[in-house]
Amino acid sequence: WHLSPLLPICNVSQGPCLPAPDEGLKAWWYGMDGTGDYDVGPGSTNSGDLTTPEFSIPSGAVEPTLGFRSTWENEGGSWEPKTVYIWAFGGWQYLGNINALPGYNPLQMPTYVTVKADLTPYKGQTVRIRFNFNTLDGVANDFRGWIVDRVVVAEPAYFDALSYPTGFYLNDEEE
Repeated sequence: WHLSPLLPICNVSQGPCLPAPDEGLKAWWYGMDGTGDYDVGPGSTNSGDLTTPEFSIPSGAVEPTLGFRSTWENEGGSWEPKTVYIWAFGGWQYLGNINALPGYNPLQMPTYVTVKADLTPYKGQTVRIRFNFNTLDGVANDFRGWIVDRVVVAEPAYFDALSYPTGFYLNDEEE
């Protein structure tokens, strides 16, 4: 995994994390340990990526699906997008944004939700997944940030069998 500087691995075995992983001892978090937010200074924008190593999606897969658990607290709306990309066919392809859930208050960190993306168009390809957080501006960056945990690529039945609660799919249109 490749991490941006502002994306520490939260490890609860080394002390409390802000916020805690969904399951286990570690999760990836876009934020700063010292402050518990992602505000790097007055008027300063910032962004960061979490990128997987390369892996192959078998051509014989029926319905390969990216799934992960996530929670966030940020400015909300189209501000501070949480975007997922896939490297395939020689470049980064947009998979979707996580900007809001129905009834979700972006100013209050929700419980973890399951997020999924259909990877069927990428069967037989060697790919990488990138999670990107971007503040877009230097205003209101004093929230907890974005947490990504339990990243898996599998068939849909896997998520049902291993306590991945029903979630939502990434949107299929850029915002």
